[in-house]
Amino acid sequence: METETLKESKRYFSKLGFQLVLIAFAMIAVQLLSSIAVSAIAPGLSENYSLYFLANMLPLYILGIPAILLLTKSKTVSPAEEHRMSIGQWLIAFCISYSLMYVSNMIGLWITQIIGRIKGSAVENVIQEVALDLNPWVAMLCMVILAPIFEELVFRKFIIDRTAKYGEGTAILVSALSFALFHGNLNQFAYAFSLGLFWGFIYIKTRKIKYTICIHMVINFMGSVLSILLMRSGFIQELSTLSNPDDMNSVLTLISEHAAGIILYLVYLLLIFIFVITGIVLFFLNRKKMHLSAGEVVIPKGQRFRTVILNVGMILNIIFWGVQIITQLFH
Repeated sequence: METETLKESKRYFSKLGFQLVLIAFAMIAVQLLSSIAVSAIAPGLSENYSLYFLANMLPLYILGIPAILLLTKSKTVSPAEEHRMSIGQWLIAFCISYSLMYVSNMIGLWITQIIGRIKGSAVENVIQEVALDLNPWVAMLCMVILAPIFEELVFRKFIIDRTAKYGEGTAILVSALSFALFHGNLNQFAYAFSLGLFWGFIYIKTRKIKYTICIHMVINFMGSVLSILLMRSGFIQELSTLSNPDDMNSVLTLISEHAAGIILYLVYLLLIFIFVITGIVLFFLNRKKMHLSAGEVVIPKGQRFRTVILNVGMILNIIFWGVQIITQLFH
């Protein structure tokens, strides 16, 4: 590959990095302005966390990200052939996604536990705390509907459409790394990265964003709305307040009073087990089919990291989100 072409590729990825930083700053600006406006117009709204959260997030999803997508839209995007997924293929993709999320989340939790022991206090799981404090309907709107739509548009369609010409592997990696960094905390980084890799593969092979949006929605529903409802169930609440959990009489009384809730909870755990095991098996059965194609512009192996990542824009994007992650770890 000619030196001049390498330089052009490096500038291209640097420009993408700057665009991602612009998106981040625009998001912060929209949230800050929303917070100021809410405090000025309805100061009492902050007492209701769900409504306050909704008032701050809606402008971001409805106005912020679509506007940034228009502002940073490339002049030309290489056309790509679209392919349909059958219902069976989508279900396979969902099971694999769930297993990737579950296993990598365990790895992320293990890492944060080690960091917590080193620093002498537990690392806060920000997203879990936010989800548990939200009204389920607000969580449904923001986390299950709006967030998947806009995150998939940005981190799959926007990024991959503009980097696929450098090879499918490169496009998927940049997409997954950007998606993981965007979450701004180590608790989510591991599973966001693994899901980003797989969803990037699905999108680049189908070029239909609706498939990853739907999987993203179902994953978020199970991890936010459904888990919120289960954690707030009478059985879980009373179990957490038992003065003596080893007292079998108290436990048996609790079970008899909340039999239906316990059955639902066990069904939920069984579904998780089925999805995880099925997904792992399907992943290994289908891994040989997951081949990646080279792009129109082939970056030599020894130059890929330097060209794609070691440029001003991408480094600035990594530093920006890296600071957020480190701050959250030691908060």
